[in-house]
Amino acid sequence: MFKQRLLQSMKYIIGVALLITGIFSYLYYQEVKEEQRQWKRFVNHFYHSIDRSLGRIDTIIAEQPKAEQLEQRIALLEKELYTAETTLANGHYFLDGAIYYSYDLFDPFTSFLFGTKTSVNGIVRLELPPMSEDQLLDEDELALLKALRDILKETKDAMYSPDTKQENPELTVEEFNEIITTHLDKDKLQLYKDTLE
Repeated sequence: MFKQRLLQSMKYIIGVALLITGIFSYLYYQEVKEEQRQWKRFVNHFYHSIDRSLGRIDTIIAEQPKAEQLEQRIALLEKELYTAETTLANGHYFLDGAIYYSYDLFDPFTSFLFGTKTSVNGIVRLELPPMSEDQLLDEDELALLKALRDILKETKDAMYSPDTKQENPELTVEEFNEIITTHLDKDKLQLYKDTLE
């Protein structure tokens, strides 16, 4: 009788343990799926913010607007670039701390829009007036816009998948970081010198 009760108790304990294991396995599976969904969504949002920035640049280059319209287009471009930066920052802080992010990553791309001064050890190395200061685009400003477009296009192309005809949803964090550091992590002074010389 004692053995029968012990056997019955063991069956009950094993059944409860299996049930608990099954529940925790399912919850873990759901968590992993949710993390994958959030990762794919993050990559999608970042890819499209880069794509929208490219569209803004292409419009400015093609139309070469003047005066107030130039200021509006520059403001819209800046907004798209900040959206890309904010998406990247949010991914780093809220999704996965391994996502590469630097607070000044997009600084070389946004700072020349409204004017910038680059100095090293107190010596001014480069000073660019706001892009719309004279109410029209000059050759240097067009060159900077084209350089920015090329950098963003390379970034977008590196994220592209021919299967989906947009971003590669199978990118790993490491591959994503490689794309960011290779294409977007630029030294501001060097970028300006390379473009304007």
